[in-house]
Amino acid sequence: MDAFVGVLPMRVRDGGSTSGTCSSSGRMRWVIASAGKDGYKLNISEAIMVDLEGESLTSISGRPIASIQGVGDKTEKVLGALGLKTVSDMADYKFYKIARAIAVLESVERDGKRPDNSTMNIDNAVDKEFESKSLGDICDAPASALQGISEEKGELLASIGVNTVRKLGEWKYFQWAESIVDLSKFEETK
Repeated sequence: MDAFVGVLPMRVRDGGSTSGTCSSSGRMRWVIASAGKDGYKLNISEAIMVDLEGESLTSISGRPIASIQGVGDKTEKVLGALGLKTVSDMADYKFYKIARAIAVLESVERDGKRPDNSTMNIDNAVDKEFESKSLGDICDAPASALQGISEEKGELLASIGVNTVRKLGEWKYFQWAESIVDLSKFEETK
């Protein structure tokens, strides 16, 4: 079936289909989709490269970061310079996790509501100058406000559009990687 060249359904959305002459990756998508578990509709086709759409989440977790759709050469080089090589590395990136936690909790922070006797802090996560700031102020700060991200690494992140702590915590490529790895733990493999 891999050798078939012709007109095949390329992608189906909301019950409709788009037809056209398929590339080898289009054929592969169709072959993979038809070889899966009967009745299953789960897919993450918008988050991973086409040639991986038939693989397990566990397998994708160990793949290079370029397996995430939208991670091009520039982004791969930047993330590589930060020590990230695999989808799992992205999911476990310490600074993404810190930034995500700050961004999530920022939505429940209220001005003037901190009790005078509160000892709550994230001093070991942010640089000294940001220790007394609100979560909102930290979210709007450069990624280098996080303790351990140098100015140089902050500039690398900014070069791919991740120029604040908030953007680091909400960057879809980190979120996709984290979700793939998290859900792989619940995958039935045989």
